[in-house]
Amino acid sequence: MKRLLLDVTAAGLAAVFCAAATAGVNESAGIIFPGMSTGAGARAAAMAGAFTAVADDAGAAGWNPAGLPYMINAEIGISYDKWLMDSYQSRFVAAIPSGPGTIGADIFYADSGVFDLMNDAGQATGGTVRHFSLAALAGYGMKFGSSFSAGLTARFLMQSAGSASDNGFSADAGALYRQGSFSAGLTVQNLGAAGDYSLPLSVRAGAAYYILNIKEHRILLSADAGYITRDGPLLCTGLEYSLGEMLNLRAGYRFGFAANEAGAAGGFTAGAGFNAGSFGIDYGFVPFGDLGMTHSVMLGYSFTPSFAAEDKSVAGKKPAVGAIKKGANELFDEGLEFERAGKLEEAEQKYRQALLKNKNNTEALKRLGSVLFKIGREGDAIEVFETYLRLKPDDRAVSKWLEKQKQKWESNW
Repeated sequence: MKRLLLDVTAAGLAAVFCAAATAGVNESAGIIFPGMSTGAGARAAAMAGAFTAVADDAGAAGWNPAGLPYMINAEIGISYDKWLMDSYQSRFVAAIPSGPGTIGADIFYADSGVFDLMNDAGQATGGTVRHFSLAALAGYGMKFGSSFSAGLTARFLMQSAGSASDNGFSADAGALYRQGSFSAGLTVQNLGAAGDYSLPLSVRAGAAYYILNIKEHRILLSADAGYITRDGPLLCTGLEYSLGEMLNLRAGYRFGFAANEAGAAGGFTAGAGFNAGSFGIDYGFVPFGDLGMTHSVMLGYSFTPSFAAEDKSVAGKKPAVGAIKKGANELFDEGLEFERAGKLEEAEQKYRQALLKNKNNTEALKRLGSVLFKIGREGDAIEVFETYLRLKPDDRAVSKWLEKQKQKWESNW
């Protein structure tokens, strides 16, 4: 694991430094489409934007499209961000599994407020103009094997200030590696142009690790390093604590550099999230030094039917729409197909659905425990195997393995 982390980090930093060395900063990049370097979601904002290696919610397309294929159910979100003075931005985001991957969408609107018109001498003319930006992004991400994924996005841009307007197109590319509790990501964003203006090209490398990952308690640590042609170097880190499936507490820190005005861009961030069934709400705030505080709120919905799990030991993600109509054997067979194809998250979902049909399905319990262990959720795997052995105590191989794993797990914690 340490060698893997070093290799991934080295590759990501090499790309970052290469971009920093070769990118010429266009002064207009900070004027044209100023909202392009802000990703979607209050969750990411609360974690200081350290989201490249996380990217596992409805706003993934705007952070790293390679995170899209890890979405099991379709999700949508609507956000409102109160920015400085009378400016604000709002977003609609969506992630919809389709074919071998997942489609992502992000529609963004930013209103910078009303400005007084000036003549060449710098005197007010009595007129005003409203400045706003609009962007529409569509992306697609796919898995390649059990641990690697990649994705691409295309974005249409429009900015208007009175009678003057600019249009453009850009593209993003991302890659993601996930193995157990560890993930590493790399993105290149805003490749394109709008008329005579350059866009704020961004190269980011990130890593994330679940330092605790059991059913009732999860702690996620993430970090990003990068370079943005408008702002200069970027370094941020985030932390998320999840209590079951209901409450999330988040914090982050963005390090300021001379090129990006440390007083405005650096500092602590924080926020929280609350889930109730298929609905979720997230809040995050980001300080901008003497300029003030920005606030972000996102409402989300996951297209999953509500249900009550009969056995808490197998409770988890809700079944996808249509799964309720299928039989336990059919769902179990689908889980086997996903597991053989290396799609472990999808296999976990199918086994859980089969267990909702029949909580005493020992084969589904055994396969679920195996999948959970493979993806690094040892605590959950132990709990599932304990349930399995209560139904099938004569399985000596599993009993012996479980005893060994419980000793190892207890010694680590």
